[in-house]
Amino acid sequence: MLHFPLENFSLLDSLILGVVQIMISSFHLFMWYFLLDLYGRQQKGQFGTYNPITYKIHYPSWAIFFLLSGFLSISEAKNSSVHSRKLAFCGNIFSAVLAVIGVILIIIEQCTEQEMSYKNFGRAAMGKLVSWLLLITSLGEFSLTFTYIYHVMCNWDSLMSDLNDFYVEDKAEEEDEESLEEVMEEEVIKEWERKTSEELGRNMEKLEELEEVTEEEEEVEVVIKEKAKGRLVGLKKQSAF
Repeated sequence: MLHFPLENFSLLDSLILGVVQIMISSFHLFMWYFLLDLYGRQQKGQFGTYNPITYKIHYPSWAIFFLLSGFLSISEAKNSSVHSRKLAFCGNIFSAVLAVIGVILIIIEQCTEQEMSYKNFGRAAMGKLVSWLLLITSLGEFSLTFTYIYHVMCNWDSLMSDLNDFYVEDKAEEEDEESLEEVMEEEVIKEWERKTSEELGRNMEKLEELEEVTEEEEEVEVVIKEKAKGRLVGLKKQSAF
């Protein structure tokens, strides 16, 4: 299979691709509203109105899928992952198919003559001009989506391996962060245990000091009581004499 070098399709290119897809889809949706208003004001007359096939099936409204694929391309460029890359790849394939169908229908429309009232000639001419613009933008949409699809298909293995390497590095960084957090938690726990033990030791020392003071006070009280009893006994003896 042909090789499409990775450096030829950078992150900026992918972002630009998505932005251009969004611009094309916005233009198609605006033209859809314009055609609804343009053809909706036709006068029936004797030969009827001009209703091309793209108007009947509302082809410009299919640009919603172009818009979606554009957002998927931008999302894949900003946050590369296997899931986002597969979504963007499938979205661009679907948009490419719709663009090809639209191109075929517009060509058929331009090559087909339709009877209509002379009062609607001006609106029909304006509608055909819009169809030509839709044809050009549809070809542009197909070119963009085909470029993206071709790039991904030619470099699928390389892209997936790059993503796998990225995930391995990211996983290693997460493991390092987790191990660092565990070490920090252990250090915090040890520091807390050390401070708690020191505080507990200080409290125990204070408690022992309080107990010693209490014992000394009790001894003093006992001595005072004994002295008081001795004096009381002496006073009783003196009063007896």
